[in-house]
Amino acid sequence: MQEFKNLFEYALEKEADNSIWDMWLSKYPYMEIGQLEPQSYKEFSNELKTFKPKTILTNEQIEAELLPMIEAERR
Repeated sequence: MQEFKNLFEYALEKEADNSIWDMWLSKYPYMEIGQLEPQSYKEFSNELKTFKPKTILTNEQIEAELLPMIEAERR
């Protein structure tokens, strides 16, 4: 079971790395022409991987806001 968990975590990590790479590639042309500040892929990746969103809402408050929208969508 632990082996499966490790494999699954590895797959998730690789999927995240691929998404980060695609995001960086989409920014690259703008870095080349000077519209965005140049940033290495490694810097960009580390920035995203260590990003912790700051929220003033608790999980319960977020759920309370989203549940009515989800219920309305189901109708």
